[in-house]
Amino acid sequence: MVNCMGMIFDRIFNFCSYQGLNCPAGSACTGGILRKSLPAGKRRVFFAMLAAEMLLFVGSVFPVMAQGLAVPGEMDMEAGSAVPGEMDMAAEQAIPEETVVVVLDPGHGGENLGAEYEGYTEKNMTMAVAKAMKEELEKYEGIRVYLTHDTDRDMSLEERAEYARQMDADFLFCLHFNMSEEHNKFGAEVWVSAFGDKYQKGYTFASVEMDLLEQEGLYSRGIKTRLNEAGEDYYGILRHATAKDVPAALIEHCHLDQANDQDFYNSEEKIKQFGILDATAAAKYFGLRSESLGVDYSNYKNVEIPEPAMPVKPDTSEPDVCMIEVGDVDGRTGEVTINVTAADYDSYILYYSYSYDGGETFSDLQRWEPRGNDSLTFVMKVPSDMIPEAVVNVYNGYDKVTESNHVALPSMRYEEVLEAGNMTAKSNAGSRGAGTEAGAAGEAGQAGAGNGAAGEAGQAGEGTAGKSGAGSAGSGPAGGTGAEGSGRREGTGGSNSGAEGGREGMAGGYEGGMGGRGDASGPAGKSGPSVWYFLQVSFVCAGILFALVVTARLLTGSRWGRHAPSGNSKKKRRRK
Repeated sequence: MVNCMGMIFDRIFNFCSYQGLNCPAGSACTGGILRKSLPAGKRRVFFAMLAAEMLLFVGSVFPVMAQGLAVPGEMDMEAGSAVPGEMDMAAEQAIPEETVVVVLDPGHGGENLGAEYEGYTEKNMTMAVAKAMKEELEKYEGIRVYLTHDTDRDMSLEERAEYARQMDADFLFCLHFNMSEEHNKFGAEVWVSAFGDKYQKGYTFASVEMDLLEQEGLYSRGIKTRLNEAGEDYYGILRHATAKDVPAALIEHCHLDQANDQDFYNSEEKIKQFGILDATAAAKYFGLRSESLGVDYSNYKNVEIPEPAMPVKPDTSEPDVCMIEVGDVDGRTGEVTINVTAADYDSYILYYSYSYDGGETFSDLQRWEPRGNDSLTFVMKVPSDMIPEAVVNVYNGYDKVTESNHVALPSMRYEEVLEAGNMTAKSNAGSRGAGTEAGAAGEAGQAGAGNGAAGEAGQAGEGTAGKSGAGSAGSGPAGGTGAEGSGRREGTGGSNSGAEGGREGMAGGYEGGMGGRGDASGPAGKSGPSVWYFLQVSFVCAGILFALVVTARLLTGSRWGRHAPSGNSKKKRRRK
């Protein structure tokens, strides 16, 4: 501006000199003009020239002023580089070096809906989380917060990462929710870059984030990396952010399609709570303080993660160990205790599921807790009226599966036995029979007489066992006894023949020993024939046998007496 004014006065001075209007040295040209009158014609020319110079001055200075007053936030919206209103007039000033700059990226948007489940759409949820996170973070001192977009519109992953780079962001937070193909997974996880300091910074923040999510009750699926076939970060936002030298983390808050997680997002307030939690994690990571919130994280100690020299590759193999043993078997309720031993030497065991029908169907996924343990015990409920076979699947942190060995179990018919026992109890009120304790599994007095010996479960390759199962008779409520029943099938080597023989043996003993009503050790069964009945049958059979013997003697005795030669007669004939 000063230079322009100087140019104008120089031109006025030259005009005056040309017209013969000498200005004293060191005095202003206008002063000289005022001291010496001009003819009317020359005065008009002078003022016209002066007006033209002023217009040139204004035209040259105004664009410079307009450029100096431009707001950085009014950038090209079509390129997705800025958001209106995100950067106010204070953005004209340089950001102090100690100020933290973060960019929040609400996942999806526009035609990209993200996950959808039971009326919830991911793009709407991530936007609500991002705005709540921004509002909470702005309560802390020393931080600037920007959103990649605050309206529902399409935006490429590279544009999001580029915006973070333009803002010179210290961190890019990518906010998402999850779903699984089989709708059986649950829990929260954080994905980070696999490379260098981006892995170090991403993992450090993710450790804070996962601690807070676990405190809320969400199950931790872990902090993980994933690579594509080219050996780069699999997730595009992490790949582009790493290429632009911006640390980033992709937060999957929970699964929308699993009952375990639905209580964490089923209201607007709960969704916003995720944003507040994310903001708290960021504040702890950067060591921020807030007078309005009354918190100071300046002394917060982050975990120390070394910077890896090589890419941190994910675990692509199945768990290394998975074995089960059967503990207690309660034939009255169908409850079976299973002891599992499992380990994954490259990551960790995350879930398990179980089956009682040999793997035809499996339970929902269950938490493997505590996470660091290599063994776990649980109780499996087996339905009645079946011969069960137990097997367990374990999953590692990358959802790879290993199946356990199979274990055959005793026959389960507790509902049928209880129903029969109840009917007998009603018809024979007051009387109780003693159920006999039987069966190799130690089950007490099932069906009055009890189960037969179950036979040793023939494991694959050694199935030669198959002990016979015999159900001993139990006295019934009416004084009768249950007929003794037995069942036997020999295991003949290989596969599970021994196990099958054991199950058949137990079933035979079980069915044969249905007499009598069990006491507290066994459920009630049907009443059998009395002891007096067996005595009567025995006497009748003995009488019939005796009569047959006597009759036979009478019919054959006389014939033998008349015709049978004596020993002396034989000798006499030989002498002749």
